[in-house]
Amino acid sequence: MQHAQLVAALQQAQAAHNAIPKASDPAAVAAWDFGPGTPANLGGTHPKTLHTGPDGTTWMAKQEGTPHAGAITQTEAAASRLAARAGLPVVPVYATKVDGKPVSVQPLLTGAKPISGAAASWSQADVDEIVRLHVTSWALGNHDAHHGNVLRTNAGGLVPVDQGQSFKNFGRDKLKLDYRPSTTAVFHQVYDAHLAGKLGQGVQVNPAAAHSVIRRIESVPDAEWRAMLHTVAHAGAAQNLTWVAPMRARAAKAKGIPESAVTTGQIAESFLDYAVERKKRLRRDFVEFFTEDLKMSSAAALAHLGKT
Repeated sequence: MQHAQLVAALQQAQAAHNAIPKASDPAAVAAWDFGPGTPANLGGTHPKTLHTGPDGTTWMAKQEGTPHAGAITQTEAAASRLAARAGLPVVPVYATKVDGKPVSVQPLLTGAKPISGAAASWSQADVDEIVRLHVTSWALGNHDAHHGNVLRTNAGGLVPVDQGQSFKNFGRDKLKLDYRPSTTAVFHQVYDAHLAGKLGQGVQVNPAAAHSVIRRIESVPDAEWRAMLHTVAHAGAAQNLTWVAPMRARAAKAKGIPESAVTTGQIAESFLDYAVERKKRLRRDFVEFFTEDLKMSSAAALAHLGKT
């Protein structure tokens, strides 16, 4: 059974990564003319249009809400790069403009469909990949990974999409089973089913599955992590995204000044400091989550994996 599960996991990983379009230079994509496009009925909150890229393939453009002038677009693009850096199979997303308006664009993943909403139907390879998705989602503060935002490719791989809500609750959120600010994410579905004994036959939550992603994120130099989030931090601070208030409070406390005296630049730096702290705490935080929320004492071993 273990051998069969390993083979299935490798096949699924290959299926997901093979389906991902090759990444392009963000500057080159930003210079492309995508034209007006046609409406896309793909669900979600924000309007979407379909465009033909210079390479002849179909691309999707997603507008952001009117109160923001590109900050959400920058967030989604950076989140896709960070998720890829963590080793997840993700479709590359780019920040650009269409008809003078900020949009995120990405090559369309053809043939992929949302996974089933029933956790009992998910295989061991699915559950392991969802645990890895949870690690990355927490590092990015993305609590919107519901089953509609996890696609299954034609060959059976899993690909997460729509990272636009990353960092939305930074400074306020919690790595707790009962923290669900907007939806029930696929990883919460897995953990709920685990606790209720309703995962598929022979399928279980394996905390060790989290290790590969934790190790990869830990290995990213702090300076690189900050650099990848620099535009997100400064654009979000300038455009007053929802994470600004707690970051302003953190900056005021760190500098011993009133919140009213905190500058936009200091808010952005506080965001970057917090993002790096979160990256450094990943292993400890997930050991605590698995042992306390899921009552899996064996997960304590995660603290030592790869350390010897």
